[in-house]
Amino acid sequence: MPKQFLLLIFISLIFFIRTEKCFAQIEIQNPSFEGTAQPDVVPYPWQICSPSPDTDPCNLFPQTFNLPASDGDTYCGMGVYSPPNNYYEEVSQKLICSLVKGAVHQLNIDLAYIQLNGTFTGGQLRIYGGFDVYDKAQLLWQSSVLNTFWQTYNAEFIPNENYNYIILSPYIAGQYQFSYIAADNMSPTIQVDGNAHRVLAQASSINIYNGECIQLSAHVLGTDAVNATWSSIPLGWFYSTVLNPGTVCPTQDMKYILTITDTCGLTSTDTAAVKVEERIPYIIPSILRPITVTGEDKFYISGLSVNSELSIYNILGQQLFHSSDYKNDFSVSQLPASLYFYQLKTSDENNYEGKFEVVR
Repeated sequence: MPKQFLLLIFISLIFFIRTEKCFAQIEIQNPSFEGTAQPDVVPYPWQICSPSPDTDPCNLFPQTFNLPASDGDTYCGMGVYSPPNNYYEEVSQKLICSLVKGAVHQLNIDLAYIQLNGTFTGGQLRIYGGFDVYDKAQLLWQSSVLNTFWQTYNAEFIPNENYNYIILSPYIAGQYQFSYIAADNMSPTIQVDGNAHRVLAQASSINIYNGECIQLSAHVLGTDAVNATWSSIPLGWFYSTVLNPGTVCPTQDMKYILTITDTCGLTSTDTAAVKVEERIPYIIPSILRPITVTGEDKFYISGLSVNSELSIYNILGQQLFHSSDYKNDFSVSQLPASLYFYQLKTSDENNYEGKFEVVR
């Protein structure tokens, strides 16, 4: 057991928690792109990150009136030129709750392309994740080539980071190609895998002596409000919405469980095991350097009472010595350098277990 715990009366059992916003369902605002139909403008709260997408159907391209909205009255239109022009009309949205790194996300979106003057071809839509309105840090998903009628696509992706922006970007393969992409009727929420965690609780297990106490406390990194629930096994007491419930003095082995829920609904749980040991009234060696001449080859227990039973084992669990009335007479001179384990049962029926090392 670490020496610092031997000297403390009150020991802090600290859980380190990092919290960030996220829903198990991440909300998309205005998923149907509802707004006033007009060119070079996108409906709030969507933002233009590469000029200049439109709110359709609008008079800039009368052909857009041939494609009514898939949902509601308006939709988002985005033009794209393939290389060497490399022109993309893109929109983005800052998410209320960011994506969850490493978790599976799913959303639906209706897509089509609009045939203008018989020259446009079917393009594709790409969805990116990033950290600002212009940041296309990771390509999350790409559709197949679109048709001139609405089709619903299921986008499934796993972000590499906790991105708080998504960007919709049209794409077309080849050179000297142009397409005009229509997007509508996104899912109102992005579904996040139920095993995702954006709240991380980390706990450490410790040993204490009977009669010592521990201070339960949680250190939260971040400014978001959190709910905390403490519980213990086997007693089962609870502190709800209290990060630092105070001091506890367990008299038996316990497991203290901290569950943290962030402001967006995801939770994380961690457990710290506390082993409660009885103070040993004897001085039992932990390291032996056998010197036969000086008598320092004996496994000597200071203060040993009569009729104490001792067993010694090697690291394989093989019993090397046993005495029902130990007289401090076991010599380690013939033992190779290694780690060994003992079991001591005293005349007052107390049991002690430990280990010692033979060093040469």
